[in-house]
Amino acid sequence: CNCTGYPESRVCGTDGKDYINPCELQCAGVSLACPGTCPCPSAEGGSIEERKSSDNQSMFLWLTSIWQKFYLRK
Repeated sequence: CNCTGYPESRVCGTDGKDYINPCELQCAGVSLACPGTCPCPSAEGGSIEERKSSDNQSMFLWLTSIWQKFYLRK
């Protein structure tokens, strides 16, 4: 796995570790827990800020899946 040249976009893996970008996360064989650094914020709150965070996370996951389909093909 070679992730040189990929932009820095910190993500938190389900293993509780921070990764520089989704490429590094995938190379480690770890699933995405949330965008940004660990620990992930709780998305089960009721405040507007928490709902916005959850919406942003959903959008990030969707964009990451598209990125993986097109840029990580071998």
